Amino acid sequence: MPSSREIYKKGFRIYRLGNVSIDFENEKRIYLKVKGKSEVHSVIYDKISKKFICDCKWFSMKNQECSHIIAAKLFLKERGGIK
Repeated sequence: MPSSREIYKKGFRIYRLGNVSIDFENEKRIYLKVKGKSEVHSVIYDKISKKFICDCKWFSMKNQECSHIIAAKLFLKERGGIK
């Protein structure tokens, strides 16, 4: 099982490669597309609860922050979307 440090490094790499984009945004949520190693994943940021969810297996099985969520967080922080 990868460590949280390894997951962060993978997420940072995804972010730095420019593999995160906003698909859609409304007053309650931001829908992002995050290109992983072999697939594009959907990450949703709920502005009300301030929580992220991802459609990847890791998040579904472990209910833990995945590299796609890390990449999305870094992307949104850079553009001032979250603090």
